[in-house]
Amino acid sequence: MRRLVVALAAAVTLACALPYGAAAQVCTFNCFIRPSSPPPPNGSPGVVNNSVNAGLFDLGSSFLWKQINGGGTTSPGDQSAGGGASPNDQVQQRFRTWGEGYGMLSKTSDFDGIIGDTRRTAGVVGGFGFTPTQGVSFGFAVDQSWTKVDVNALPQSARYGLTQLGANSQLSFGQFILSLAGVYGFADVDTSRGTIPPTSLSVASYNAKVWAGLAELGYFVPLGNARIVPKVAIDWIRVSADGYSEIGGFDPATVAPQTSDRVRGYAGFEVGQTWVAETTMFDLTAYARFVDILSESGFAIVVTSVGVPGVPQTVQGATEGHYGVDAGASASVRVNQTLRFYANYDTRLRDHYQAQIGTLGVEVKW
Repeated sequence: MRRLVVALAAAVTLACALPYGAAAQVCTFNCFIRPSSPPPPNGSPGVVNNSVNAGLFDLGSSFLWKQINGGGTTSPGDQSAGGGASPNDQVQQRFRTWGEGYGMLSKTSDFDGIIGDTRRTAGVVGGFGFTPTQGVSFGFAVDQSWTKVDVNALPQSARYGLTQLGANSQLSFGQFILSLAGVYGFADVDTSRGTIPPTSLSVASYNAKVWAGLAELGYFVPLGNARIVPKVAIDWIRVSADGYSEIGGFDPATVAPQTSDRVRGYAGFEVGQTWVAETTMFDLTAYARFVDILSESGFAIVVTSVGVPGVPQTVQGATEGHYGVDAGASASVRVNQTLRFYANYDTRLRDHYQAQIGTLGVEVKW
């Protein structure tokens, strides 16, 4: 069985190491689908707003997963049979606080007339957790991020700061582990769109909100100091953006309010190995999960320009491929019963889309 765990971990690590192009070639069937749309004219309003909304979906989803992995919940190594922390120790250490810094790079290529983008994000997360009894924990977290968006081949860009408030809980029933997380976020968005002449800019500022929820069920199988955890999950995310009117430029536009929803299902597994040396515990974890979009709506912007008054234009936004793969790995060092350091790497692979996320964090328990 231990050989199986090692083989699975090696397979996940290889998947993480593959370049996106190679990983995409593994999917030889037509599994990635996007709605078609005629290409918008150069400088068309609404393109950058679709990119902003896509970025808010990414960050809301990422924060959900951060809360039920990493510092947000009990360390996977602590749950292993040889994890170095007995049930009584875990109950006695009722409180935990954790902090993370992370960077995220997302790229969407142009596809089927839909303009893609590049998004760069830096952020910090802080949280607090409470364990009232064995097998039950609750937590609260705050995520603050800053994102720069550049639209492919168009003179359009955006910057936004997103604040997210999250709550999470983890319940254990024998070997079953149920993890829940919820998010509410709000963003201040500034956009800039080049028009004609090239030195003329149409600018705007507006607000956006994010609501999200996640439920994950895992089955913990201890294998000495190793483990394998099959998991299934479902998440829901809604992004709501205010309407606004641009200022300046040759052809300023009015953009209607937009609300988008998405529900996704997941199925995958986690494998891990823990080593204990005196008071220090080392833990390595790898995971992979298959992603399926169960439903989505509202991924289009309706705009009206000054040049064509009274004639609204619908600009289709880039959406994720219907199917995809998430994978990643983490390394954790618990210096003693109080202090733990960890590093995570995550990748998101979709048709014509990829995201890379790196995280460094620290957790303190008492």
